[in-house]
Amino acid sequence: MIRVVRLRWLACEIFEERIKKNLEYVGGDFEEVCLKYKKLIRMLPILIAVITIVSFLTVRLVMFSEIGVFLVVYFYPLLYSWSKKEEYKKQVNQEAPLISIIAYVNSLIDKNILHTIEELLSVRGLKVPSVEYQMIKKSKEVLNESSYKAVERRAILHKDDLLGKIYSKFLIAADLGISIKDRMRESMREILQSYREEYKNYVERSAELSEMIFAIYLLLPIVLVGFQFTFKVNILQLLFPLLFTPAFIFLISTIQPVGDYQIKANYKYILPLPALILITLTPLNLIIKFVAIITILSIPLLYIYRQILVANYLLSQLPDILNQVSDYMKIGYSVVTSLTKVRAKKGPGYKILEGIIRKASIDNEIPEVNTSSKLFNNVMNTLKILSKSGLTSVGLEELSDLVNDIIIMRNSMLRQLRLFDVMLFLTPIMLWLTFSMLGNVFTSSKNVELQDLVIFSYSFAIGLMFSKISRFVTFYLPAVITPLVIATILSAFPHGI
Repeated sequence: MIRVVRLRWLACEIFEERIKKNLEYVGGDFEEVCLKYKKLIRMLPILIAVITIVSFLTVRLVMFSEIGVFLVVYFYPLLYSWSKKEEYKKQVNQEAPLISIIAYVNSLIDKNILHTIEELLSVRGLKVPSVEYQMIKKSKEVLNESSYKAVERRAILHKDDLLGKIYSKFLIAADLGISIKDRMRESMREILQSYREEYKNYVERSAELSEMIFAIYLLLPIVLVGFQFTFKVNILQLLFPLLFTPAFIFLISTIQPVGDYQIKANYKYILPLPALILITLTPLNLIIKFVAIITILSIPLLYIYRQILVANYLLSQLPDILNQVSDYMKIGYSVVTSLTKVRAKKGPGYKILEGIIRKASIDNEIPEVNTSSKLFNNVMNTLKILSKSGLTSVGLEELSDLVNDIIIMRNSMLRQLRLFDVMLFLTPIMLWLTFSMLGNVFTSSKNVELQDLVIFSYSFAIGLMFSKISRFVTFYLPAVITPLVIATILSAFPHGI
C-alpha cells in the first residue's frame, strides 16, 4: 500500500509549535488564529490582482509591494503571535512592580500569589492579572493540575520577563517552606534592578538610533544636494528618505519601555485637520501656508500636551499622597479617611486630584480612577482594593518607596533622552544653510519654494521621531512644533549667501 504524505505548506502548520507557545504565553487561541489565516490566504489572489491593476494604472514600482503583501499574509500567524507576545511582555514588565508590591503586602497577612492575582482582577487598568488568572484556572480545570503546577507552568513561560521573578520566588518559598514575605521582597528588589537596566539600555539604543536618523534625515539630504553639481537630482527626490519615517517610529516603539501616558481620543480635536488639505491646495504664499499648518496642528497637539502635563503632575504627587495616607494610618485612621485628609500642591491636574479626594469623602470609598497617567490609575485603583483587605501603614510605606523609586528612575531616563532634542533645532538650520550655500544651483522661484517645503517636511518628520524617542508619545507639542516654527522663520530669508 502506498502511503500518501500530506505536505505541510501553510505557516500555521510549519511553525505550529512556535505559534502555540507564543499564544500560550498571551492566552490566545491557536485554532482561531489559523481560521483567520486561512481566510486571508483565500483573499490573497484578490489582493495581488488589485495591486497589479493599480500598478499598471499608476506606477509600475507599486507592483513590488506584492512581495511585501504576500510575505505578510503568508507569515501572518507567526507575525501575529510574535507581536502579541512582545506586546504582552512589555505589559507584563510595566505591571510587574505593582504586582510584586501587592504580593508583598498580601504576604504580610499570609496571602499567596494566587490571592494577589485574583484581587487585582477588579483593577480595570491592569491587563496581566486577568490573563494570568484565566490561564492558571484553565490549567487547573482542563489539565487537572494543582495550583502549584499551574503556577509552575506560567513561571516557565515567563522566565524571560519580570513576572517570572515573582512566580519563581513564590515557588522557591513553597518548595523550601520558607517565608513568602522575604521572597516577595527579593522579587521587588530584582524587578527594580531590571527596570534600571532596561532604562539604561533604552538610552543607549536611542543614541544608536539617533545616529541612524541623523545620517538619513540630515546627512543624506545634504549629500543629495551636493550631487546637483555632478548628477541631475530632482529636488523632489530629496523627499524620498521621509518614507522611512513610519518604520522608524515603529522601531522606536518596539525598543522603548511602555510609557505612562494614557491619552484619551476625542474626535472634536481632529475636526480641524481636514482643513490641511484645503490649505495645501489654496494658492497662498508659502510662509502663510506654513503658519496655517502649524496653527491647525497645534489644536489637537495642545489637547494631547494638556493630558501629558496632567499625567506628569499626578505622577509627581503620588509618592507624597501615599506618604501622607501612611502617616494618618499610623495614628489610627482608615485608608479612606486618611486619603480625604491629603493636601497636595497645586498644578495642572489639581482639580482632578481634588475631585478624587472629594468623592472618597462623600462615598466613604476610594473611587474608580481613570486619568491620563497609567501608574497613578493602577496605584489608586489597587489602593481601593487593599483598603478593603487589611492594608497596614508598613505595606503602604513599601508601596510609596517602590513608586518613588520608579519615578526617580523614569525622570533620570527622560533627562538623558532630552539631550537628543538638539536635533529638533539642528535639522531645519543645517538644511537651510545647505540650500543657502548651494543656492546658485536652484535659481527658479519654484525650486526655492520646493527647498522650503523639503526643510519643512524634514523638520516635521524629525519632530515626530524625537518626540517618540524622548517623550514616549509621537505628538508632543513642543517637540513637533519647535522645528516647524524654526523652518517657517528661516523660509522668510532668501536662499543663497
